[in-house]
Amino acid sequence: MSRAGSNTHKIICFFLLITLFLSPFSTKADTIDNLQKKINEFKGQQKVLEDQRAEYAKSLLEKQKTAANLENQIALLDNEISLTKNKIGETELNIEKAILEIEKLNAEIIKKEQDISRQSEVLSSLMREIFEQDSETTLSILLKNNNFSDFLNDAFYLEQTQNKITDSIENLKTLKEQSEWQRKQEVSKKEELDNFKNELIVRQTELDLTTASKKELLGKTKGEQSRYENLLKRVEEQRNEILGNIEELMRQKAAELARVQAGQFKPAPNPKAEAWHYYQTDPRWGDSFIGFSKSTMK
Repeated sequence: MSRAGSNTHKIICFFLLITLFLSPFSTKADTIDNLQKKINEFKGQQKVLEDQRAEYAKSLLEKQKTAANLENQIALLDNEISLTKNKIGETELNIEKAILEIEKLNAEIIKKEQDISRQSEVLSSLMREIFEQDSETTLSILLKNNNFSDFLNDAFYLEQTQNKITDSIENLKTLKEQSEWQRKQEVSKKEELDNFKNELIVRQTELDLTTASKKELLGKTKGEQSRYENLLKRVEEQRNEILGNIEELMRQKAAELARVQAGQFKPAPNPKAEAWHYYQTDPRWGDSFIGFSKSTMK
């Protein structure tokens, strides 16, 4: 074999050996790149999940605040409803008292009217008697009485009786007018109480409707709060899973880097590789073929 051919064979053999020597390191580099690529992909997913977690946490906090606010509003409404019911109860008692007072005054007015009617009849009878006496002559009146003194006594008695009955009638009329005024006041009071009661009932109805609406909204808010809690829990679980995957991939990457570094600075002993130097310089091996090729060591 010529000298040029021999050099060509040596160069080819050299590159083949270099390729064989570097091939494991190239494979390891690809493995590390793939691991880093997966790590980056998981980190991207981690970022998305952390953004979702922040969004869900914010929404959950808002729902919690809304629910707390609604619960406070409902508590205030319930308290106002209780107060309104108490006012309605008190108003109904006052209405019943007013009704009883009106009935009492009505009875008093009827009694006074009856008394006035009786006193009027007595007064009318007395007036008729006086009229009859006035129509008689003084002589006839004196003849009916034993003496003049009896006549004067009867006349004085009739006059006093007439004055008393008249005063009694006037007093009864005054009392009747007072009772009628009191009844009028009680009727007016009852009407005001009835109106106030109706206003309270309307207010209670409004409060009941508002409370029902608030409770319905609270139920929806609680449902949304529960949904965000579940979403947040699910995202947290997915994030922890991805963090576990990243940790595992980084551990694998570190192991691969350690193996690469160990291969570069402290190659594992290889008898064939070490023998290559001797095969090149040993003339006894110069005519040996490389593998299954037709190239020799020379």
